[in-house]
Amino acid sequence: MKKFNITVNGTAYDVEVEEVRGGASAAPRAAAP
Repeated sequence: MKKFNITVNGTAYDVEVEEVRGGASAAPRAAAP
């Protein structure tokens, strides 16, 4: 599981990405800025 903090147009997002065999599955979760 990898975690990233991403800011888009001033809105912050905490994103967790799980790497799986044969592809990737992402579960974005909005964080309070």
